Amino acid sequence: MAWRMERRGEELWVCFEGYLDGESGLASARAVADVLEASSTAVGLVLDVGAMSGYAPEARRAWQETLAPHHTKLRHARTRGASTLVRMGATVVGLFLGLSVHHE
Repeated sequence: MAWRMERRGEELWVCFEGYLDGESGLASARAVADVLEASSTAVGLVLDVGAMSGYAPEARRAWQETLAPHHTKLRHARTRGASTLVRMGATVVGLFLGLSVHHE
């Protein structure tokens, strides 16, 4: 699984390719949490998942548990290019964090 993260203005973009296993899920969630913790203002989160083939349940749980303490630093969340399965997982994470996830 390949992932990368970059800040674009007031949004944090995380781009995924392939299958997100538990280890990569935790690493990517920790990277996002670090940015949120360091940020003085809330940021938007964009998950570019058009090249993502799926994810392990452990990856989704890692995102929920790792980002939960920082949910107030998330202004909004959206996915780009998500399959039905990935949209469902992103929506579950959003519900857990108290965010509405928009899908493009």
